Amino acid sequence: MSLRCCVVCMLLLFSMSSGQDAFDHAVDKLLSINADNCHSIAAENEKALVSEDVQLVGSSTKQQQQESITVASKLAHNRAFFYSFVLQHSNNTDEEPGFLYYYYSAIADVAVYGDVTSGSSVVFDRKTFWPNWYRSLPSQPPLKMDFFPYARRPDQQINSFLVEEEGIDAASMPSAYKDDNKYLWPKAWFSKWMPRSMDPPVLYTIVMEKLFHPKKHIQVYGPPEKAAVKLTPPYFECGLINEWISSVVSPVINFERPDLNIPVVPRYTGAVNIDIPLPNFDVDQCGMSTNNPFSGTAKCKPTTQCIAVHGYGIARGGYMCACKPGFRYPSGQHGPFIGFDLEDASPEVYRERFDCIRIIDQIDGVEVRTKRSAGRDALDEIMNKLEEITLDNCHLLPYEETELDQRFLYMADMVLRTQELAAVRTANFLSNYLQNAYEDITIIDQNNEELKSRDLTEEQLFGEVLANVVADGNLFGSAILFQSLAFKGSTGRFGPYAFREPAKGERHFYAEDFAILGGYEFYFETTQKTPIESLDRFYSKIDIRARRDGSGAPSTMNVFTNQTYLAATTRHGKWNQPFFDCFHGNWVVPYFVPFFMNTKNKQSVTFA
Repeated sequence: MSLRCCVVCMLLLFSMSSGQDAFDHAVDKLLSINADNCHSIAAENEKALVSEDVQLVGSSTKQQQQESITVASKLAHNRAFFYSFVLQHSNNTDEEPGFLYYYYSAIADVAVYGDVTSGSSVVFDRKTFWPNWYRSLPSQPPLKMDFFPYARRPDQQINSFLVEEEGIDAASMPSAYKDDNKYLWPKAWFSKWMPRSMDPPVLYTIVMEKLFHPKKHIQVYGPPEKAAVKLTPPYFECGLINEWISSVVSPVINFERPDLNIPVVPRYTGAVNIDIPLPNFDVDQCGMSTNNPFSGTAKCKPTTQCIAVHGYGIARGGYMCACKPGFRYPSGQHGPFIGFDLEDASPEVYRERFDCIRIIDQIDGVEVRTKRSAGRDALDEIMNKLEEITLDNCHLLPYEETELDQRFLYMADMVLRTQELAAVRTANFLSNYLQNAYEDITIIDQNNEELKSRDLTEEQLFGEVLANVVADGNLFGSAILFQSLAFKGSTGRFGPYAFREPAKGERHFYAEDFAILGGYEFYFETTQKTPIESLDRFYSKIDIRARRDGSGAPSTMNVFTNQTYLAATTRHGKWNQPFFDCFHGNWVVPYFVPFFMNTKNKQSVTFA
């Protein structure tokens, strides 16, 4: 009797063990690390917090890049180019962004891209960042500790954000250092670009034309053209958000400082990191890559072929099984077998179903005829219109004849979602800054030094629209349009507009003040009547370092608690009819979203 019992136990154990495959082992590793044990695990071996063997994107070249990665990559590239542009051309200290610029920029990333990212940060390597926030001197010593503002949504609170300065303690987990000079194993994103990357930055050429100023040619070193962003393997972010993420990383380029007796050459001085929660990724069970533990775990039968399906996250069943050539589906089966059905099926059901049937009799010589689409004539008419209107004749035509009708906007909010989010993010940032930091703000730190905010400058806003266009090859142009006298320091209209010049090369861009072209108030008709009461209210809390060098206790100051602002979201934006741009010679589809500033008495906000 005891022997039988022992045999039964052995069979049960074998059955449980054999039920585990590579998929289960990879998921088990992810589940084994949590907020309670990550610090002790990291103390023994920091690399245990990185899952190098988990490949989030399949190795198949046919697999489309997932939306989360695409959107986050463009956002990271956008911010990295902006900081590269504005820091390389901040010879006048007044042009350099104030300290709140970095915090509000990160808040806008998470506020608008919250369904894609769990956190946004920009980190500057120690001794490479020369902020002028503390006093108005031509130059100041660089920060000895990493500057690392990190924005996140605490506990998934809607429209509420926390920005922490995580680079203040050299011994803390977020820092890349364990002593003053030696690099040890850092966060997974750090080694993608710093301290030195083998991928050199590239040179962008920008022609800039401002109202009442001559044209000037600007050269900017930006992220590498073909690989502007890099994706980290999954890692557990211990202490900040306590979850598995993967970061999209893009480098910030600045010059070495001449006062250090180092040649003025471009180098990577920082990086923008956009963190993507692991559930936003899919896994590929179809492939047969030896580097992907999820490969080969699909249950498609030999008569079918596996096709990966996106949007299922890290879960079994994100695939479908389609019949191979020469096979057909059984009666009653309409289309491919769904992966989740195969994964959930009992052994008996799995044996009896999910097979395709061999086609014995092939039918040859069947002539397939197609009818001319009923809408083809209309399509031909539209295509002719696209070809007939040119830069030479568009000024001779009534404006109505240079437009296409609303049918071309069908599903624009889905197909052009990435471009829509870029516009809403810019409006969100501007609304926050114009309502909370537009006037000079002074904070006294623990050493009695004055930490000053700065007003927005023309150069910074030109940098914003340039970054939108540089980071997205599908975007022709981007503009920020102020009403007359709304922009502080302007004598009239101010509307920085950047667009690409493909005829001169992929890295050639033009930036001009829209005021040069005349009035642009008709653009406001789309968004100016947005009801203030329909805007979303956003809340933020900002912690900054208590001392410039980040030393001592307390290390941070809670300087802005429950700061609020009103801003538009995607539901306030609007796609307008496509039209031919007679100034630049392109058919474009415009998208408008409003931003808002304080009224003079600061009791409310108004359209900017």
